[in-house]
Amino acid sequence: MPLRTLNVGGGLGIDYDGSRTPSDSSVNYTEEEFANNVIYTVQEVCRAEKVDLPDLVSESGRMLAAHHSLLITNCESRESDAPVDFLPRPATHQPKRSGDAGSNQDGFPPQLAEMAGIAEEISVKNFREYYHDAVVTRGEVLTLFDLGYLSLEQKATAEKHFYEICRRAIAFAKQTHFVSDEFRVLEKTFRTKYVTNFSVFRSAPDFWAVGHLFPVLPIHRLMEPTSEQGILVDLTCDSDGVIDTFVDAREVKEVLELHAENGHSPYLLAICLLGAYQEVLSNRHNLFGRPAQVAVSLVGERPRVEVIARGETIGDLVKQVGYDEKELRSGFDARLPRGGDHTERVSRYDDFWQGDPYLR
Repeated sequence: MPLRTLNVGGGLGIDYDGSRTPSDSSVNYTEEEFANNVIYTVQEVCRAEKVDLPDLVSESGRMLAAHHSLLITNCESRESDAPVDFLPRPATHQPKRSGDAGSNQDGFPPQLAEMAGIAEEISVKNFREYYHDAVVTRGEVLTLFDLGYLSLEQKATAEKHFYEICRRAIAFAKQTHFVSDEFRVLEKTFRTKYVTNFSVFRSAPDFWAVGHLFPVLPIHRLMEPTSEQGILVDLTCDSDGVIDTFVDAREVKEVLELHAENGHSPYLLAICLLGAYQEVLSNRHNLFGRPAQVAVSLVGERPRVEVIARGETIGDLVKQVGYDEKELRSGFDARLPRGGDHTERVSRYDDFWQGDPYLR
């Protein structure tokens, strides 16, 4: 019987990082090149064996499914290891008096003036030297504080200037297009944690399980320059609930360029290309269920939004782990003191049961 159909399987990759390279998160070929190579190889074999060419079937599921789904989430808060606001500083760079444990005539320790001056004069031309000076000066400040020569307020002032110097040194290092290991480590230290309303284990499990990289980006405030380097921390109580490596055209990044808080909310982020396998691999770790699903289609040039499914409720998740809704409600009702607000409390309990596991 002649071969009528040949299934060539899958294997067509996705360019997750946009680099068009043979990296683990990209591919250095197009869909057309992939198809041409498959067809050419089958054609050559069939000619050599003098058999008719079969119909070809591909199972390139990832290529077909990956682009159809993304997660839109909002940043609930920001946590930084270093202050963002800095105190006023002198305009001149005072010469350092290393080892001087005293103060000047105004009672202002020279190390504070030195640190403030470095923060004022650090530039792209001198940032390496000035950063190293700041590290030395900070050591002197900490020693003076331990010995009782500096007040807590003075120590805090020097620390704020030091954090500013570090942030500027990181920015200047990036301008030179050559970031040494020293400043890579420094940048990682100053990452801002963006506490984000989702669960890695539920929505992007491959990131946690196999280190899969997905494109992450803000989807508004795009006309504003970014000023923070951050990572995403989810709502779970698990330390693994974090996205801390990101796609880049040249290398994998340990920070994502994001916007600082401006008093307006929400700050919306998109985790893209989640359409292949993430939904079926996901779990209910920390009882975070399926988020609400929305479909967007184009009708002419106008987008149409359809709500496909509401997310799982708290009640849905509790029942899935073996608890009985009626029994829990009965036990709650029995423990409530009888009074004027009894009905209101029971109503609030019922509303909670039907609520979302994610923040509203």
